[in-house]
Amino acid sequence: MSTQHEPPFDTPAYNNYLETMNQTQTKEELNQRQLLCKDLEVLCTQDSTILEEVIDEYVYLLNAQRIEEMQEFVNKEMESDY
Repeated sequence: MSTQHEPPFDTPAYNNYLETMNQTQTKEELNQRQLLCKDLEVLCTQDSTILEEVIDEYVYLLNAQRIEEMQEFVNKEMESDY
């Protein structure tokens, strides 16, 4: 049985993301993004090709440091599932 895990929130890249979000996002924009996340989650559970597309775009937008951080996260999570 797999457990849903949280992404790594203790990274410098995530802290930079939070700082950017706090500086540039209005409450309405943040709510819109949160709704989009929920809608994408529903669509991805219904159609794995949508999930693949979202993941592809996300990964290709990452900088080198964030790729390394996410790879470490993935490795840890995959080890804990087995």
